[in-house]
Amino acid sequence: MTHNQKKYNTLIICLFFISLSLILYNKLLFTNEVMNAKDILADHYYGRNGFHQYYVPFSQFLWSNVKLLGTDESHTYFTSILPDMLFFLKVLPVAPSFAWQMVTFLCLGGIFMYLYCRLLGLSYFGSMIAGLFFMMSSEAVTYMNAGHYTKIIFISYMPLILYFIEKGFQEKKLFNFLISGAILGYIFFYKHEQMLFYICLLVAYYTIFRLYYIYKEEPSDKFKIVKKLFWFSFIMTMIFFAISACGLLPTLNWGLKHSERSGGVAYDFAISWSMPPEELFGYLFPKIFGLSVPNMLDPGKI
Repeated sequence: MTHNQKKYNTLIICLFFISLSLILYNKLLFTNEVMNAKDILADHYYGRNGFHQYYVPFSQFLWSNVKLLGTDESHTYFTSILPDMLFFLKVLPVAPSFAWQMVTFLCLGGIFMYLYCRLLGLSYFGSMIAGLFFMMSSEAVTYMNAGHYTKIIFISYMPLILYFIEKGFQEKKLFNFLISGAILGYIFFYKHEQMLFYICLLVAYYTIFRLYYIYKEEPSDKFKIVKKLFWFSFIMTMIFFAISACGLLPTLNWGLKHSERSGGVAYDFAISWSMPPEELFGYLFPKIFGLSVPNMLDPGKI
């Protein structure tokens, strides 16, 4: 198969993912109503509406009296100026923008997973199925129920990060590791530290195992190759810290000194807020912990 044929097949599959997303989520997308989701109605809608009207970063509203009965807005400055976030903030109407953002990233996550599986050597059909399963994962899709669009964004970027890391290990080029570190640093500014924590754990484990298997499989100069790839991985980590430092250090300082989750609390209390380890079982047993928010108009639906 020629290179042009491969590009054509990939384009067709990407168009299939986009078309399927528009069909499956048409009721969410083509409406002027805001999503009936807890975090959107109590929090994000007010900040996004203010940004949409006045076109200033959220941080200029240092305190909001309407969001969550009063909350500090300064931490959302970087999120409000991300290029893809600006598109959803300014181009689309406020009410449907949340649905469009979540569906867009679910679709992108499926496409990224497809590309990652192709890089691993799976067939077009197998990669497409993997992408579909990822895009329609009940764990990811049901985050819409509570309005956790930043969790969906983090999940969607995950296979793209793995794609460039794997490409770096295969091609043994620093450029791919730099791209992975840049993406990790970029998504930090979506400000969901719990999801970033799990993604960083995944990247660490993936890197360690790939280095181990490369060491086992290389016929010659294995130590030299592994040493080179180790330093590439280290540079990737430093790129992540360098990009995210202007947001990570203030967040760390606040979390250690001022947050209600800071030192002195019990372990059970500390993990009871968001994304505790037990929540991983939700990938295997959807709804094992129930639905977070029932529909106030019809309690039988989310």
